[in-house]
Amino acid sequence: MQIQQKHKSSNTFIFLNKVIATFFGVGFAPWAPGTFGSMCAIPIFLLCFMLISSPNVYWILTAIIIFLFIIGIISSHIYEKFSNKHDPREVVIDEVIGQLITLTGIQFITSSANILNLNLNLNTTHLIIISFILFRFFDIVKPWPISVVNDHLQGGIGIVLDDVLAAFFSIALFVAINIFIANTKIIN
Repeated sequence: MQIQQKHKSSNTFIFLNKVIATFFGVGFAPWAPGTFGSMCAIPIFLLCFMLISSPNVYWILTAIIIFLFIIGIISSHIYEKFSNKHDPREVVIDEVIGQLITLTGIQFITSSANILNLNLNLNTTHLIIISFILFRFFDIVKPWPISVVNDHLQGGIGIVLDDVLAAFFSIALFVAINIFIANTKIIN
């Protein structure tokens, strides 16, 4: 009896990790699971902005990102061990985290543009499209040091951290492009 119960709880544990790592099965999409995983961050982002007052939304999004980061590392590490694959393509919790960081960062910069002396007139649709394209680019291309993290860090931390770096690269490129545009306008 005790062996059966242990086996059942072990199966439940593995199943729960699979659900989290694949973000409720989205990672099993037949093609481009990472792209579909990235898309899952968009409704989370929009829902937060619809339901939470403006000053608090960034704190809530940061808490969600930290929570997903922690459970993402744990669940993807366990999933990788049980699947015997390095960075399995069906693990997309990392794409959700990276895209959510990118969306939140670019939204924060856009809303704080006057501090940086930038004239950003982005509506939500443009913000989402730009964030999505930038993050997917860095997540797929994986320039240095993202590639180093992807190739040399094993387990859940490696799976998640390369997407976090891709998010930061996306935000940095967004800022750099907008500073360049702002400076070009000043010169002309």
